[in-house]
Amino acid sequence: QEAIEKNIDQASHNIKLRGGVFDLSKIRKNLESLKEESESPKLWENPDKAKIILKKISLLEKKISSAETLYDEFNDLKE
Repeated sequence: QEAIEKNIDQASHNIKLRGGVFDLSKIRKNLESLKEESESPKLWENPDKAKIILKKISLLEKKISSAETLYDEFNDLKE
């Protein structure tokens, strides 16, 4: 039990030092930028580019959701 708690504390410390498994702030900024780009009427003049932008938005939203879930579960284990 004590070894597990020590490992959890060390992992928590490492996550904080590295900004997490994902740099969520960077991913969120990228997502926001892509969403702004997707709102441009000119984007829709190029359907292939629009499709790529929408796929990237979806992927980043999934990454953010997965990372938040992981952090929540990790913090639940810590308690």
